[in-house]
Amino acid sequence: MDQVTVVPVCQDAVMVQERSKFPPRLGFPAATVRPGERTVDAAVRALAAETWLTATSDELHDIGRYGDVEAFALILDETPRLKSSDDANGAAWVEITPNLWRVLSGDDGEILRVAIRLAGGEES
Repeated sequence: MDQVTVVPVCQDAVMVQERSKFPPRLGFPAATVRPGERTVDAAVRALAAETWLTATSDELHDIGRYGDVEAFALILDETPRLKSSDDANGAAWVEITPNLWRVLSGDDGEILRVAIRLAGGEES
């Protein structure tokens, strides 16, 4: 099954979550694509369900495919309040620092690096 992940990011901060349904790790809102659902619509659904952030499909930037995961970025001008769902706890905005991408597992580090570049931020 295809998966999606969404990276909410602005120039100096990114939203990360402590994932609770997986081995403990930092990550981003994610979902399984339902039959007949477009990947971008699954990304919009995941974002709303896990953070209460709302976006339209036109506001998401397709970062690319990483294995069976299609990654998207939501580029924001500021860091709105977040609310964690039951799927994730500890959703928070964290400052973008050099090598932040290294604390993420799997492809999430590279996905973050691309999202930061799209947002006009600096990454190392």
